Amino acid sequence: MTFRGNFLLLLISFLVFPMSSPSVKANKGEENYLLVDDFGLSPSDSIPEGWTEYQFKKSRHATEYRVIPDATVEGNETNALSDGYVLRAESDCGGSLIAKRFIVDLHQYPVLRWRWKVEEITDGAEGEGDDSGDFPARIYVAVRPKEGFNPIRSVAQELARSVTGVPIPKAALNFVWSSADEPGETLFNQDAKVRNVIVVVESGDANVGRWVDAEVNVLEYYNRFFPGGPAKTDGIGIMTDSDNTETRVVAYYDDVRFCTGETCDPRETGG
Repeated sequence: MTFRGNFLLLLISFLVFPMSSPSVKANKGEENYLLVDDFGLSPSDSIPEGWTEYQFKKSRHATEYRVIPDATVEGNETNALSDGYVLRAESDCGGSLIAKRFIVDLHQYPVLRWRWKVEEITDGAEGEGDDSGDFPARIYVAVRPKEGFNPIRSVAQELARSVTGVPIPKAALNFVWSSADEPGETLFNQDAKVRNVIVVVESGDANVGRWVDAEVNVLEYYNRFFPGGPAKTDGIGIMTDSDNTETRVVAYYDDVRFCTGETCDPRETGG
């Protein structure tokens, strides 16, 4: 997905998050995390409950998202979760994402943690270039910038409003698994007038085929790119795409949660 595509995808996706408040789960009363999803309550072989799928129009095929028993995932012994389910995403020359409304005060829960796995890395899926922007795995976090911050041209904003009837998000942080960009590198949407920051969390094929625990301090990135704002999220998205490279990629996701910074790993807490 190109940078221009990232922007348009945001218009399509985060715009139409359900406006209801999210259901959250505290860890045995200690409230040291807010669970976005561990996919354990969703029926097998379907999009997880509470999420909605959005397809980018130029993609010929939507990514197939479904919840599967983790016993079907090769190498699942490294994913020692008790719920027994994971999210599988398969893109065949296409792209779409699933998203849900999820409001978090990042001052209280600054750390985002999740697990992910990719089956292979596609050549040419770097984050920069005219025909790039494909990532085998990524998580979007729509955030609220400082009040009055409006990087979006009025024409684009009004167009989005006319299509959806909902104001477009002004800012997003994207955490990705890249084919070549170095971990810690930040990429930016140069085409769009939305502040869309892409942060490389995992890179290359060293960990292909195995579950990887990922952790980012969203508050730190927020303060770096959106200083002075309320430090709150509006929604979460998960996306695997390969429309520009025209290849097939498969990724898995599990146990997405916001944490206080203290341990919120279910393998350590028993949550």
